[in-house]
Amino acid sequence: MKKLIFTGILAATLVAFTGCGEKQAEVPAEETTEVTTDETVDESADVTIDEGYEEPVETEEQVSYDGDKLPIVYFDFDKFDVRADQEGAIGDIGSAIAANSGVAFRIEGNCDEWGTEEYNYALGLKRAKSVQDALVKAGVSVDQITLISYGESNPVCAQSNASCWRQNRRVEVTALQQ
Repeated sequence: MKKLIFTGILAATLVAFTGCGEKQAEVPAEETTEVTTDETVDESADVTIDEGYEEPVETEEQVSYDGDKLPIVYFDFDKFDVRADQEGAIGDIGSAIAANSGVAFRIEGNCDEWGTEEYNYALGLKRAKSVQDALVKAGVSVDQITLISYGESNPVCAQSNASCWRQNRRVEVTALQQ
């Protein structure tokens, strides 16, 4: 009898301390999205993340560009290669940089909100590098260019929809005083 009571107490103790496992939340099928791409970004890229990022403000260092605003280069989701329809923008940027040899330019890579912060900083840097490579190939001096990635932290559109995400996948070029 003592063995039966002892076994019962032992079983009750085990159940009390182990309890039931936590139930995983189920997401309805209509809310899931599967994304597939041809290219991926190397998440092991060495990227420094500036946790204290603040919105860029006009400073003495930035100079106004005498011509029209430089075009923006847009990218596809999870891609960093310059699209064929963006080659004209690259040509216009290259002409502007070549015409202003005394001015340095910053190439700013940006991403939409999809992905981790680290992933988006790396992707933004790869987009900026891709634009830099295209400009150097077009004859622009690499000495006039610096690169920066804002990742997802510098959106032009803050809504969470496809149109805004498209606008945020971009590279902007800013003229700086040398």
